[in-house]
This record gives sequence, structure tokens and C-alpha cells, in this order.
Amino acid sequence: MTGNAIHEKSRKRLNARLQNLNPESRALWGRMNVLEMLHHLSDQMDVIHGDLQVPPVSIPFMRTRLGRFLSLSRIPWPRGMIRTPGKMLKREIHGEAELNAIREQISESLERFSLLPATHAADHPFFGSMDKAAWGRLTWKHFDHHLRQFGA
Repeated sequence: MTGNAIHEKSRKRLNARLQNLNPESRALWGRMNVLEMLHHLSDQMDVIHGDLQVPPVSIPFMRTRLGRFLSLSRIPWPRGMIRTPGKMLKREIHGEAELNAIREQISESLERFSLLPATHAADHPFFGSMDKAAWGRLTWKHFDHHLRQFGA
């Protein structure tokens, strides 16, 4: 299933899947624990809103039309092949309240994203400047990838 985080129905589905996570949720692949993954998704939203600056990553293929097309298409992303720009800090999970807080933060950020003007653009570290529509597709696909990583 594919979606776009611009659309209310897609955001509701993402939020429902986020609610399926708990402190005991374990990754089916990759190195992150559930809290690190949620912070990773929150960081993406901060990039969209201009609250987090991430330096460009040199993967030339990703900046091509074909690279962007494939990344935003329905083709699933490979598991564990691309690492997050910067260094992911290990975070210990301190209970359901902590997960609830980051889930709420992500939900609010998704809603804030939906209210941005259609002309909004922000730089992605792999793809360069992206408009709201592209960010909506990427956000859905990125969230879906990591929610599947944790069985949600």
C-alpha cells in the first residue's frame, strides 16, 4: 500500500501504526531500537520544517531523476543498506510514557506538515531540494519502511 503524508487518511494510517509500537517492539532488521527509530522519524520531520539542518550526503545516483523516481516509487527500499546521515546515538527505552511522548510529537509534526503551503520546499540530504508533494510521498515511504521494520 502506498500513501502520501499530505493526505489525512494516510496520516491517520501512519498514526494508527505508530500506536502499535511499545517498549518491547524489536526490529526485524537493522540496528536501531524502537526509540531510536522514532527519533529518526522525528528528525526527518524536523528537516522538513527547517528545525534541523543535515549536511548533504554524497550519493550521486540519488540526486538523479532516476534515483529520486525509484526512491519515491512503490518499489520497496532495501533493508539496512542506507545509513542515516550523521551519527545515531544509542537511546535506552525508559517506558511507555517516553514512547507516547515521541509518538505525540511525530503526530503533531505530521499535522503541521499537512498545513504547509503547497509551495513549501526543503533540502533532503540525499535528494536535494524537494517540494511538499515529494516530501509527502517520501515521508509516507520512509515511515512505512521503518514501521514494517518493527512489525507495525
